Parts: sequence; structure tokens; C-alpha cells
Amino acid sequence: KRRGAKKIVVLGKSLGANMAIRAGVIFDGLSGIIAMAPGHIPGDEYFINKLGGSVSEAKSAVSDGKGDVPIELLDLNQGIIKKLKIKPAVYLSFNSPNGKAVMINNAAKMKGYPFLMIIGSSDKLSERGIAPKIYAKAPKNPKSKYIEVQGGHGDVGENGSEKIIEWLKGL
Repeated sequence: KRRGAKKIVVLGKSLGANMAIRAGVIFDGLSGIIAMAPGHIPGDEYFINKLGGSVSEAKSAVSDGKGDVPIELLDLNQGIIKKLKIKPAVYLSFNSPNGKAVMINNAAKMKGYPFLMIIGSSDKLSERGIAPKIYAKAPKNPKSKYIEVQGGHGDVGENGSEKIIEWLKGL
């Protein structure tokens, strides 16, 4: 805005959608938030079942004063689990089921900005009903909208770009 921008909208896709929702909690003066094919749901039961052991291990390391000493912990991305060597404190900031990366909690804390959530109809978060629940937690705004487009997680850009542009023009 200092350089002349009239409106600032934060858009993120997949993990970036999670971060866009978080931006709606921590930044003032935004004109809107777009969560495109949101991903990364550490508060979800599936996520907890897959990474719970690593989350517990990271919590123990942090409580033992070793939060800055990298250890091997499991990561989950698009259903694929792999090992990471990471600092436990950093790992928890990202994977704790009650941490700052839990979309449903952040959606409830957003500052009331217009919010667009756009997701593929065959995206796991859509099929499992998680995305609509996240959207429903956001503060109500007459310009907010939940849209499902055809396809999966990777198809939202191609199949939803016109809808995103239309929504942006309405701000």
C-alpha cells in the first residue's frame, strides 16, 4: 500500500492456501483471502494417525531443551510419507494438531476479510467434507464464497481461474 496498491489480496494454493488463511489472522488491511485447493491439515484425524508418533517425539525433544537439534521425523505430503531431518521446534510449528498451521482454527480467527475457498470436487478435502467445514468457520462476509470446480487438487488453477478472476473483480 505504501507503493500505491489500492487492494491487497493474499492467494495461496495447497500449502500456500493454508498460509493465506493464516495471513488473514495476522495481517491488517487486506482486501481478501483466496484459499485455492487448500492442503496440510495437521488437526485432522488422518494426519494425526500418520504423524502422531513424530509429533510426540518432537514435543519430547522440545521439552528436553533440544528443540533446535535436528532429528529425523515423518512428513506427509499428498498422501506420501517421507523422513525429514528437521529441528523439532520447527516441525511442531508446522505439524502440531493444535499449532498455528491448523486451517480450521485459523479460519475462525480471520479478521472478516472477503474469503474465497476454491477446491476441486474430487480433492480429498472436498470429498471428506473438510474444506466446507474450514470455510464455514470463517467470519461471515457478504463477498465470501465457497466454490467447487471439476477435478482434483492439481486442477483448480486451470478449472477455476475464471471464477477467481470474477470473484476478484467483485471486491
